[in-house]
Amino acid sequence: QMPKVPGSRVPGRSDLIARLAKVRELSQSGSNAEALVLANSIAAEAATRGLAPSIHLEWVLAVVSDREGILEEAVRHCVNAVEMDPLDPAADNSMDIIAHHANDVLVYSAPWGARGWALFKLMTENGLASEAVQGLADEASSGGAPMPTAIFGTATRGVA
Repeated sequence: QMPKVPGSRVPGRSDLIARLAKVRELSQSGSNAEALVLANSIAAEAATRGLAPSIHLEWVLAVVSDREGILEEAVRHCVNAVEMDPLDPAADNSMDIIAHHANDVLVYSAPWGARGWALFKLMTENGLASEAVQGLADEASSGGAPMPTAIFGTATRGVA
């Protein structure tokens, strides 16, 4: 007889896993706002139960936050996932994709508001800010040429 896995004795574990599968299903069908609400409720419930942080849940929160355009949260969750398991290829791949999205939004949504500067700071602290983004920030901080205006219209919720 095989020994039981310690996590298999966690009350309600199968329910949390089923709800996490629902998050992925919702996100894949484009219902990212609903998926994000459900994912955050799973994270809150897991924390309330005293469960150890889950790299998979952090990764799901990163991906869904990115799809919903909440880039600060996407970056934060992805950084957490990579810190929890630096060898996880899914988290590492998502970090590259999310950092690319965030850098693009920062470049094309300048001049930045408070949230844009907060995203820039988070990206810089984690070594994710591109040279183009760093250059825009340097120019704005030095009183040089003003940052260009957005060329794609309204920025995502991550930098507004």
